[in-house]
Amino acid sequence: MSAASPAGVVPALTDRGLAWLSHHQVEILTQLDEMVLDWAVAAGARKAMLPALLPVADLAALDVYRNFPHLAMVATTLRVHGEPGEPGETTVRDTADSVPAEALGDAELALPSTVCYGVYVGHKNTRLDGDKLVTALGTCFRNETRYEGLRRLAAFRMREVVALGTPEHVRAHLLRFSDLTLAFAKEAGLSVERKAASDPFFDSFAEVFDPQPFHLDDTLARGHLFDGLAASGWHTAALFQRMFVDHLVSDAAIEGSPGVDKLRWIRPVRPGDVLSARVTVKDVGPSLSGPRYGTLRMLCEVLDADAKAVLTMTLHVIVRAGEPAMADGGPL
Repeated sequence: MSAASPAGVVPALTDRGLAWLSHHQVEILTQLDEMVLDWAVAAGARKAMLPALLPVADLAALDVYRNFPHLAMVATTLRVHGEPGEPGETTVRDTADSVPAEALGDAELALPSTVCYGVYVGHKNTRLDGDKLVTALGTCFRNETRYEGLRRLAAFRMREVVALGTPEHVRAHLLRFSDLTLAFAKEAGLSVERKAASDPFFDSFAEVFDPQPFHLDDTLARGHLFDGLAASGWHTAALFQRMFVDHLVSDAAIEGSPGVDKLRWIRPVRPGDVLSARVTVKDVGPSLSGPRYGTLRMLCEVLDADAKAVLTMTLHVIVRAGEPAMADGGPL
């Protein structure tokens, strides 16, 4: 049970990351959810109801199992021995406190660790007419190394307000709801600070590919020209490539690239920076690869939250003649 509770209030019962809440605690939780829902509706968010399970393949496409494999939980069925559709036997004993791995089928469904995954999966293969806010309440599941009362649970309810659309829309949403949250915390007497979440890709890229001290350790980086931790420039280039492929190259006529010119890293990228990309076609011409192909020369820019360039380069791509060169994906 939790250690401290107001007088006359039954504390929450927790066991192995699972929580049982009293009537009073449910009332508080309901009021908090209604408050956040009011914020969301006032901002123009549309309500959504999400499934409790999501396809493993869809979460894998979001890089969930590459970035957060340690949090993952999946759902599967028991292997039943007997005739299909008829009662059978399993290797699970009546007195078992766990299910052995050999008694489980392959897991094609996952227990999501955050609500936004369900929102993203629900918008798969759709095109937005404009910027959009979606709010949903769901149950989330996380495999943690330790659980701590109500502070850290294996299963919990979460409401999220998710911004879909342009980088400007997302940044405005983050600022608006951060301000609302900080104002509420101050009024409630809670100590809360705004801090960028850790990014497994940011944290691991330099360690593997560019292990210079100013990319790895903030203390060591303080004495360097960057005066603080900065991302590898190759990391920034890799982030651009992912945005370029996701938003422009997919389902397009691009056949490859002979290379880039004038790659420049203009400003250091810091942990927590919000980046976007802009691509401008500067020239169209024939290709040395033959009459079936053409070439595009494009100015590529990676921009920070103030729309200042942190990376620029000229990219040359080979395209099939007579077909759309790039998907109409809108801003990167």
